[in-house]
Amino acid sequence: MSEGESTMLFKTYAPGSDADLPRPIYALLGVVAGGFGFWASVITLRYFEHGAQALEADEAARALALAAAWMFVASEMAGFGMAAFLPVRKMWAQRWKLFSLAGAVLVLEVCTIVVVQMSITKGADMSQQAATTRAQDLRAQIAKIEANAAQLRANAENQTKQAEAAKSAWARVLAASEAGAAARDAARLDESTAALYAELGKTESDKRPTIIGMIGEGYALAYVVARGVLVSVAGLVFFGVAGAMWRAVFTGEAPSMGRSTGKRSPWWQLLKPKTRAQASAPAQPEQPAQPEPQPQPEQQPKQQPKQQPKQPEEPTTEEMLSHMQIPIPKPCPVCQSTRRANIEHRAFKLSDGSAKHLMSLVCDDCRHNPDYGHDISLKPQDLPDTEHGALLEAITRWNASTPAAPAAPAAPTPAPAQPLLKLNPPKTKRTMQRRTSASVGAKVDTGTGPLDGYRYRRVRAAVKAGKLRPSIRAIQAAEGGSADTVRGYIAEMIREGVITETPDGRSWQLRPTDEPVNPTA
Repeated sequence: MSEGESTMLFKTYAPGSDADLPRPIYALLGVVAGGFGFWASVITLRYFEHGAQALEADEAARALALAAAWMFVASEMAGFGMAAFLPVRKMWAQRWKLFSLAGAVLVLEVCTIVVVQMSITKGADMSQQAATTRAQDLRAQIAKIEANAAQLRANAENQTKQAEAAKSAWARVLAASEAGAAARDAARLDESTAALYAELGKTESDKRPTIIGMIGEGYALAYVVARGVLVSVAGLVFFGVAGAMWRAVFTGEAPSMGRSTGKRSPWWQLLKPKTRAQASAPAQPEQPAQPEPQPQPEQQPKQQPKQQPKQPEEPTTEEMLSHMQIPIPKPCPVCQSTRRANIEHRAFKLSDGSAKHLMSLVCDDCRHNPDYGHDISLKPQDLPDTEHGALLEAITRWNASTPAAPAAPAAPTPAPAQPLLKLNPPKTKRTMQRRTSASVGAKVDTGTGPLDGYRYRRVRAAVKAGKLRPSIRAIQAAEGGSADTVRGYIAEMIREGVITETPDGRSWQLRPTDEPVNPTA
């Protein structure tokens, strides 16, 4: 299996292999799913009907319960089908209402199925127990009758022997009559046992094994309840799938777990035979290896007119500074980097509507340094109204804070028709640089030096401006940092004379301007 491909067992897959099916196929799948859902609904209704007949004694109550069962099952299946058919985003409220209704009906249906299954299981077990008890009673009756018949036959034999041994005729006649009566009673009892034997045989043949008798009462109830609930849930799932399939047929949107994957072409276009180029196009969704470039000389002349004309190049920094007769500054004054010492041009609109430009003479990594940022950044309202006053003032203020560099050779002054300084440069897409901080060893922006004290300088500027109270909790809430780091900031501001301790010695405050600074503090 190449890279970018996978099977259905994995979560990732190749986009080209997940192609949409023709609309007739979706329609056929919708019909099949709807048929299975209707089948499950009929079985669920039979459960309701059996429960109504078993639990309701009144005929009117039984009919009302059956009508309610029809309504519940129909609303449940239709709710899931319509919810799957409706748009996901536009009609999400109606979808959730239908899902909620179907879920409530499903809960009621589950409760009804549980009661019905319990009654069915209990009834079957009770009937089998009654049959077993009846068989035992029949056996006892038969045994008792057979014992009586045997006793009568024994009495008849004794009477016959007495008649034979009697000397008088009257005694012989009396003994013979008693023996005949006993024999007739025994024969009558034998005839009655034949009917009991027939009933016992029928009772034994009607006995069937029950679920409770095989796996126990608890497991039997769990099994029958799970079977009924599974039938009901199967109907919901099939009706939901049917709604999604018919939505794909009518709207042309492929169903994808409730989300649309976009419009597709009509189904009659999908049935048209594809050309060789079209058939081979979607076979390569991702190229694991870069193919070798194939020469296409006939397409090269066609691509040349499509190229956009090149924009006129803007003058470089050296040309701009030479044009204004300003010495070329050194690289970034913070990190002394010559590789990334870029000059940023910023346009501001003045009160008269004209555009002015301001240059930031620091690199991208050090642009957020507060010490240099306040010196080189000017707000629009602070810009003078002169033509080049913004640039001159910014560079002058920057040169005042850094040593001057040797002057560069002046470039020839361009013609007035093509000025080098453009007040309205073309708008280009600019990529915002993520702010980074320098690190010294294992510390990152936790010191007070030039490379690891960016946060300290922000805290010091805020304390000087009166925007931040000089306390550990206030500084941590504003800039973060550990307690030890903030204590180092406070100690450094005390040494620099920015703050001083309060008279009670419990906190710090801004040092008054007339109070002398103790350099040994």
